[in-house]
Parts: sequence; structure tokens; C-alpha cells
Amino acid sequence: MLSVEKKIVLIGSSSFPGVGQGISSYCSELVDVFNDKGWEVHVACPNANVIDTRFKLIVSNPNGNLKSEISRLIQYSKEEKVTLIINNDNPYVQSIAPYINVKFISVCHMNRTSVMSLSYYNEAYLSRVVAISKDMHSKLNTLVNDSNKLKLVYNAVKDTGYNSDSNITSQNKLKIMYCGGSNENKGISYIRNICSHFSGSDKVEISLYGNYSKSDLSFFNSFSCVIMHGKIPREQLISQMYLYDCLLFPSRVEGCPVTIIEALSKGVIVITSDGKGAMKELVPFERFVLPLKLWDVAAIKMIYHIMEQENIEELRSASRNKYEREFTTDIMYNALVDKLDLNSNIKKGRVGVFLKWHRQIRKNNKASILDRLCIKFGFLRKKKILLNWH
Repeated sequence: MLSVEKKIVLIGSSSFPGVGQGISSYCSELVDVFNDKGWEVHVACPNANVIDTRFKLIVSNPNGNLKSEISRLIQYSKEEKVTLIINNDNPYVQSIAPYINVKFISVCHMNRTSVMSLSYYNEAYLSRVVAISKDMHSKLNTLVNDSNKLKLVYNAVKDTGYNSDSNITSQNKLKIMYCGGSNENKGISYIRNICSHFSGSDKVEISLYGNYSKSDLSFFNSFSCVIMHGKIPREQLISQMYLYDCLLFPSRVEGCPVTIIEALSKGVIVITSDGKGAMKELVPFERFVLPLKLWDVAAIKMIYHIMEQENIEELRSASRNKYEREFTTDIMYNALVDKLDLNSNIKKGRVGVFLKWHRQIRKNNKASILDRLCIKFGFLRKKKILLNWH
């Protein structure tokens, strides 16, 4: 149904594509798949002082004048003849939905926060509201006025190849990875206990990626079974994933974690949690979804079970098959744009109430108490502005 002569997509994002995790990684995948499908790609996001030739950038300044930011976005969308907008937590982009006559998809990336509140703001002018997990979809279903606009579309990653003959298990050692750093929400306390348990084992090797505190570095470096890799670029991490048998992912709260999908694409067995988010929906076998309470105890038992009773190559194949069936970027693209007629007219109005930036960016990367409260409890900062726009 997408039949316009020149297809131009504007991707709104609260962070620059490809420079971080979460929304940054998601938008990077969007950029690539829309380029591959023949779209001209534009991105509205904060500047990261990075040159990326994959898209045309319009900078969203979190500390800019709200009226100027909104007016500039409206003018830009009209002058560039944008035919589709996909917004990912950029409040300026979400604000212009009533002012432009294009299809507008809004993607929700978090539960019960300002990120969720923003995703269905200006709902009357949205073509589609996308949830990236089942629990997120259920929550949004109680909040949106038109449930027909709501759709579940999982995150995805591009296929960078699969080495089915990696000979990992021939070394008679189970290789495990964890990528969450010293973050309690990512389950670092469980990882400490697991590393302590296997400290004297020559059957397990645990590689840790990400940023770690000085105390954690000292703690983990005392174990011969642990290898510290630090934080490395995403592309480098993905390229190394095939070297591992298992990924430990004991997060408490996520959206639809791309790290799990990246691991599946490389045939890695994922041991995850039943926390909030899509984790339990991503893995091929329910037995690898462990309860958060005493997750480390259950994970240790599972590691022994995998070593002693499971066919590791079959599990790796199941991971890869799950990725191919459900989480390729082609699948995500088709689900996002399914039944969207870019030629149809959209009734637009003007509300004059716009959203201020809700994630303040500071050099020390620490949000104020007010910022944290607004994000946690879903408060959107609104301001009435009179625009002389025709």
C-alpha cells in the first residue's frame, strides 16, 4: 500500500542512532532497514558530534527554545516533503503530529514512565502506536482511546551472519557472557554470586562486558574463571558473540532488549529473567526464563544442567531459528508499515500545547531529582505556544 513516488521517513529519537544502547540501537536498525528498502532517511535527535552518512540529521536541542524547535521541525517536515514519521521518545517530534499531513507511527520503549506517556500523546493524530513487549501492549491498551491503532512489533537486528561450525563446545568448557556492567537493574548482584560459585571451576569461563565499578573490577579480577573485556563498540561485541555458548541476562526491567536478539542471531543460548519486559517472549524455551527471586541460584543449576544434560548445538540452532522466524529487520519493517497508505489524507488540527524535553542532558550524565521524578511517574512537561502557522 506504500505507493508514493519518493518515500522519505523522518525518524525521531531521544538519542543519536548507533552511539549507545536501547533507543539508540533501535533507531540505528531503523535507519539501516529503511535505507535498504529504498527510503530517504532523516533523523531528528540530539547532536552527538558524530558524522553518520546513513541519514540526514536535523538536530533536536534539549535545551533549545521550545517554540523555535517546534516551528523548525514543522517547516523542515514540509520542505523536505516527509511522507512518514516514526518517533522514538522525542518530545519535539511527538508535538508536531497535529500540524503535518503525514502518517505518524509512535513507538513506546518503556513501561509506566514518561516514555510511555509520550508514546500516545496526540493520539488523535497518530496512525499507529507500537508496543515492543506484551506487557507494554497490555498497559497501553488501557490508556489509548483507539485500540485499533495499537500494535505489537518486536525489536530486531540485521543479520550479520551465523557461524554454525564454531567448535565452541569441543574445548570442553562452557563459555558464558554478560553485558550489563555494574548495574543492579541489569542483575550485577546475581553475576557476582555466579562468578564466586564457579571461581574454582575449569569447566566454565565467564566474560564480562560493559562498565564496572572499581570495587567490581577488583572483585572479578580475583577469579581465574572471569575475563574482563570492558565496554566495546556494539559492532565489535556482536562480532564476538558467536564465541560464546550462553548469555546471562537477569534484568529486572527492560523494553525489548536488543542484546538478547543479537545473541539469538549468533546462536547463543540465552538465560534470562521473568522481569518486566519482552525477555520471556524472546527466548525459544520457557525453561530458560528464571524467576528474579533467587535468580542466581536457578541460573547456577541451569548452567550445570546445560553442561551435563543438554545438547548445546541443538540449543544454539534453536536460538538462531528463533531469530530468523521472528526478529529480522525485514520482519520488523513489514510489521511497522503494514497497511499504511501514504497517499491517504489525514485530518489535522492544531492544539498549541507542546512538550518540553523530558530527559535533560548534562555533562555528568546525571538527571536532577525533578527529571528523575518526571521520567519515573510519567509526567510530561507541557507548554502552550501560539504558532502563526498556515
